[in-house]
Amino acid sequence: VGKVISLESEAYVGQIQQLQFNGDGRMIGGVNGSIEDIGFTYKIEGNEVLVFKEEERDGEISFSSSSPKVGDQVEWGPKEEKMRGKITKIKEAVELELESQLVGKWVAKVTGAKALFTFPAIEGQEEWSWYNKETFPDALEYRWEVKFVDPEFGYSFGPSLFKFSDAEGPVKGSLSELIGVCQHDLWKLSEDGGENIGSYGQTKVTENKVHLMVTNKTLIDYLLESKPVHVEMLITTPTFNLNEKVAVDYGSPTASKEKQQEIKEKVKTEEAVVETKAVKEMPLNPNLKYEIKDGTVSITGCDKKASGALIIPATIEGKTVTSIGDFAFYACSSLKSITIGDGVTSIGEQAFEGCTSLTSITIPDSVISIGSVVFNACKNLTAVTFLGDVPKAGQHIFYDATPTIYRKPEARGWGDTFAGRPVKLISEKP
Repeated sequence: VGKVISLESEAYVGQIQQLQFNGDGRMIGGVNGSIEDIGFTYKIEGNEVLVFKEEERDGEISFSSSSPKVGDQVEWGPKEEKMRGKITKIKEAVELELESQLVGKWVAKVTGAKALFTFPAIEGQEEWSWYNKETFPDALEYRWEVKFVDPEFGYSFGPSLFKFSDAEGPVKGSLSELIGVCQHDLWKLSEDGGENIGSYGQTKVTENKVHLMVTNKTLIDYLLESKPVHVEMLITTPTFNLNEKVAVDYGSPTASKEKQQEIKEKVKTEEAVVETKAVKEMPLNPNLKYEIKDGTVSITGCDKKASGALIIPATIEGKTVTSIGDFAFYACSSLKSITIGDGVTSIGEQAFEGCTSLTSITIPDSVISIGSVVFNACKNLTAVTFLGDVPKAGQHIFYDATPTIYRKPEARGWGDTFAGRPVKLISEKP
């Protein structure tokens, strides 16, 4: 009890089966490192472990002694299908009370042309290791998967990592580093398995939570047309598996606009001063989506039909715009120029990724931080103008983009380059 015993069968040399005996009477197991609870319980009688499935006898495990050790011979399975082998490893069970160690919620949300699926973090799991020694080559080690099916077909997507026999590179690190070495596939499911049909969108990690941002049009169209009530979300690791049936939240793309109108009407009737200020505000681009929290405004999204020049105002509904959220303008491929109003202090990760027609953007002196991969794949971006001091920047903010940076002569902290791109004075703009 409280041990994980690894067994190697005589018939399948190299294939390692793990059996974990929990103190609550559950026996969980798997092959080549992937352990999961499949509904077995056990009872110990001398040298034998009797195995039950739904309270019915389902075979036994016969050890050579009541204190098994590495190298001992073992027989296991139903009587008519007995397997023989030996113990290759015994270790303490990692008996995680996972439900109590989950941090955050399982989230499945579809809004407009995007969908977001968030997996909770595992408390205390700060470092991850992969390509484990006990894992059989080509076996699945890690997976964060979303799956939804109907009687005819469905989809499955998310990052996964197999232990390839010729695998190279790092073997441990943060969750972000683990996700970085994973495959990121979208499968169309069918009766005979399915086929890989490309990318589902983006994967990111915050506070040890994995987020899948889905932008694949085929997948989004399917979600909006079929509207599954639930999706299955799974976390697979070499030591534990989790799955959850998660209700899907279909946010109405017009809901935020309706809420905005409701707030505006309330302001008009209750606060004439605010009404007067609203008249002076720059007209709000109807394609912008935002949320108000704690008295400030965050830009959260933009309709994909937005085109040409776009201005993010300094205030909305009399409140200062202070941030641009992660993925806010993701794949707004018809925008050509963006001007950000003064007051914004932070720009989230991948905020402008995939804005392939964007040629220029102006960033105010209020901005002090810019997230990672902000301008990824902005292939036509030629000029980024900063009106203030050099901001704190994440990694690879100009990945697959080649702009020139322009700054004011009195601004502080600038060098000859910024995030790998050349820096010049605004007066040098062509």
